[in-house]
Amino acid sequence: MSSGESFDVYSAWMRRSTGDMRAFLEALAVRLEQSLPGMVHVQRKRDGLLAKTQHVASISLQLGTFQFVLEKEPAGIKTSRTKVVRGIALKSDDLPLADWLEAVDAELKTAAADAEKSHSVLREFLVGE
Repeated sequence: MSSGESFDVYSAWMRRSTGDMRAFLEALAVRLEQSLPGMVHVQRKRDGLLAKTQHVASISLQLGTFQFVLEKEPAGIKTSRTKVVRGIALKSDDLPLADWLEAVDAELKTAAADAEKSHSVLREFLVGE
């Protein structure tokens, strides 16, 4: 394959992944909004001045002591996780998208386990089991 052909192939893959990423971001935003109401903030921007369609510009969610932010940038996606204690940001890390998704998943599992434990203790207290 000549360098001109490989450039065309790589360019086509980049265009395709950009379209896939847009659909992925929309699906992720909808799923998080439905699953975690009140904990997720999704910012959408219009595709053009008079356009009726919108795209996801950023997603932020607070889980435990972490604030997770995903931002769509012209060159790709920027993701970060910030440790927040009493409203003060102590440490912020930029993460690759895959690591960010794993960190969100881990925090969701921790939050679910804590909620289950609290539910059990409250049930024991109220019912006396």
